[in-house]
Amino acid sequence: MKRYDLYNVIVVAALSLSLASCVKDELYNTPHPDKGAVQITADWTKHSAEALMPDLYVLRIGHEEQTVRRGEPAGSETTVFRSLFLPGVQNLLAYNPAEGFGIDGDIASVNTLADGTLHPLPGFLFSAAGEVEVLQDDTLKVALSMQQRICALKLTLKLASGDEQRIVKTAATLTGVVSAINLRSGAVAATEGATTAPVFTLTADAAATRAESNPVLTAVLHLLGVMPGEKQQLTMAVTLTDGSVQTVVTDLTGALKGFGGDGKEALALDATLALPDGSSSVETATVITDWTPGNGEAGESGDTE
Repeated sequence: MKRYDLYNVIVVAALSLSLASCVKDELYNTPHPDKGAVQITADWTKHSAEALMPDLYVLRIGHEEQTVRRGEPAGSETTVFRSLFLPGVQNLLAYNPAEGFGIDGDIASVNTLADGTLHPLPGFLFSAAGEVEVLQDDTLKVALSMQQRICALKLTLKLASGDEQRIVKTAATLTGVVSAINLRSGAVAATEGATTAPVFTLTADAAATRAESNPVLTAVLHLLGVMPGEKQQLTMAVTLTDGSVQTVVTDLTGALKGFGGDGKEALALDATLALPDGSSSVETATVITDWTPGNGEAGESGDTE
């Protein structure tokens, strides 16, 4: 009998250890019982039609960073952050390292060219941020809606037929534009406006009929926005075949009011550039008239200095 009793004791002890082990395993939900994981779903669907979507973006939680390659097709994408975190509140930031930008902490600044003007066509910048509360022994699921911070501006100057043959070259600047923003809030991070140099090229007017084929000067800019309280002045120097340089200044402040990123569609502004009549003995000025934004409101006109 003693032999059987000893056997029963051993069996009961083994079962007790096994049950204790199962209970211990069931106490934890994850392989990291003292820390928490974060799963981020990034939504890239809110963007303008002309925006180019990035291949890579950066996730930053606290002081840890992780580069994520976006999949195809574009849409919502889920990533589990590779680092685990102790329980508590952490700052979360997502952004893409767009071409033409420098990133310093939470500030994104448009690169400055050798002539002191801002890069006129930086890449499309996106960012989103928030605070997350990491939970012990759990995976926190977070949704981020990526915000487009760059907006495109298209300037079109209509010319009289034949004037395109009189133009040798053009040079232009636009003042009062935003040079830096906070990636978390999208707020302006510059103390004053900067200058960028739109590059105008001669093309045929896409809106005109084939028979009309009106020539136009067009330029496209990618901007973070315009500085509140400052003027946005376009200064344009037009070198003609007779050797003269016609300089015209036009105020775009009214037409660009409220212009900025946050996924807005491109803004198109059209105007007429009237060159002096080379066949006339009467001296005339080069003028830009009838700026018309995409919403149909007229902008202000400009005259030569």
